[in-house]
Amino acid sequence: MVNIIGEHKWRINLFYICILLFVVVFMGCQKIIEVPLNNARPRLVVDGLITDKPGPYYIKISTSGDYYKLGETPRVEDAVVAISDSEGNKDILVPVSNQKGLYQTTTLQGVAGRTYYLKIQYNGQVYEATSYMHPIPAKSIVLSRIDYVEGDVFRKKGYYLYFDINLKKQNSDVSYWRVFVSKNDSLYNGPNDYLLGDDRFLKDKLKDLELPYNFEPRDTVHIEMHSLDQFHSDYYNQLQQLLFNDGGLFSPPPVNPSGNISNQALGLFRASSITSTQIIIP
Repeated sequence: MVNIIGEHKWRINLFYICILLFVVVFMGCQKIIEVPLNNARPRLVVDGLITDKPGPYYIKISTSGDYYKLGETPRVEDAVVAISDSEGNKDILVPVSNQKGLYQTTTLQGVAGRTYYLKIQYNGQVYEATSYMHPIPAKSIVLSRIDYVEGDVFRKKGYYLYFDINLKKQNSDVSYWRVFVSKNDSLYNGPNDYLLGDDRFLKDKLKDLELPYNFEPRDTVHIEMHSLDQFHSDYYNQLQQLLFNDGGLFSPPPVNPSGNISNQALGLFRASSITSTQIIIP
C-alpha cells in the first residue's frame, strides 16, 4: 500500500526548499545603487520682500544644500546686497548681527506704484530681480461676523471669523493678492495656508469669507492682504503644489517653482502693498 500522506509531505517540503533557494539566489544578485543627488552645484536661494509699510525690509540669502544633509541650508554672510527703485533711490543693506544670512535696509521706503530692483553680488557672481509694487486691490477688510462651532467631522470646536473685502475694481485689469493670517503673533504658514485670490470674475465686494482656522476667547487675530502680480501668484501656486507632492506613483516629479532671481538662483523677490486688520476674540 502506497503511503500517500508521506509522499504529500515530501512534495510540500521540496516546494518550500525551492522557494528558499530562489530567495537566497535573488538576494545574492541584488546590487545597491546610490543615486548621486548631492553632487549638484549649490545654487543661491533668495527670499525678499519690500512693502509700503515702514521698514526695515529684509532679504534672506542661503545656498541649496545636499539632498541627504539634514538641518538648515548654508547661510550666505558675505554678500553685497542693494535695493533701488524707479525714482532713483538706493539702499545698501546691512547684515543682521544675530541672524546669519539676513540683510536689512536702512533708509529705503516702499511706495505703491514704483518698481524695485534687487542686486546681489556674491562669490564673483551677480544676481538680480525686479518687482513692481501694485496698489492694494482692496479698500478695506471688514469683519462681518464671528460664529461659534461645537465641532464636527468637518471643523474643530471654536470660533470662526467671516470677513467682507471691499475691492478697488479698475476697468478690466485683474488684481491678485495673498492673505496672511497670524494668531497671537504666530503666522499660519503651512501648505494649506496659501490663501490666494484674484478679482478676475468679481465686481466690487467679497462677502462672508471664512478663515479656515478655529480660535479661542482672547486670541488676537491679525490679517494682512498683500498685493501680487500674476507671476507672484503663479509662483505660490507652484510652491503649494510642490508642498503637497507626496512622491506617489501618479504624482508629477518635484520641480522648484520658477522664481524671478537671475543667474539660475532660486526664490522670490516681491514688492507688495498691504492692508490689514486685527481682531481680538471676545
